[in-house]
Amino acid sequence: MVLLVAYESIEFWLEIPKLIEIGFFWFLAVRIYNLKKTDLNKLFMIAFFTWSIYTICDLIMWITAANSPTWFIIDNRLRDLQLISAYAFSYMIFYASQLIKSGKKGIKKNTMLIIAGIYLICAIAFVATDKLEITDGVGNILDQSVWATAPVIVVSPNISLISALFMAIPLILYGVSVATLIKVINQIDDDPALRKRMIYLIIGICLIPLGIIYFAIVLSDPNLYNFWVAFIGRMIWAFSPVFVWRSQKKSD
Repeated sequence: MVLLVAYESIEFWLEIPKLIEIGFFWFLAVRIYNLKKTDLNKLFMIAFFTWSIYTICDLIMWITAANSPTWFIIDNRLRDLQLISAYAFSYMIFYASQLIKSGKKGIKKNTMLIIAGIYLICAIAFVATDKLEITDGVGNILDQSVWATAPVIVVSPNISLISALFMAIPLILYGVSVATLIKVINQIDDDPALRKRMIYLIIGICLIPLGIIYFAIVLSDPNLYNFWVAFIGRMIWAFSPVFVWRSQKKSD
């Protein structure tokens, strides 16, 4: 049985920028692969589709989790998938930075496997500590028996010090990726066009952690959060693949 519950209206309006974001990632995943079918572009294509899984889960969870106990279970599994996709995306960006720095033959595969293993353990631990909560407008957790009668339903993840630490781990990997690419730029002296493309790539990568930090700030204060504030955050993410794609597109 599906309950008729009163979700926050902003969540329905935010479906629009989320769909725009998904469209950007899907369209540019195909475009970047068609530019040239290199290992790097294949990796970016897979990464773009992986991030879109994150947004697709976001598209569903916040307006369905209180529909029924069954939906609550389903959306908690979607939340798990969302966290894993976010971790996977950041690792693929890290791998791409190492591929650019060292080339396919120069990558230390054993080191990358060790990092991947540690990262996987962190992702699983994050999933194990994270869950969705159904609250009212002021943050009180609601029992399933009152979901249908509550004036406002808010779906949100439980936030704790442990979950915050796990959220920070991908940010560290993004930082390492950007630092790696900056070192590569510093070694380019005689090719201004290539330096420009590398700068585009760094901007594209930076937009993802920037969006994460942006949402962490605005969601911490309910008075800051509204449709246009959230729209800006979604557009920060939506333009990430634009800059990455532009970095791989050679100028005429």
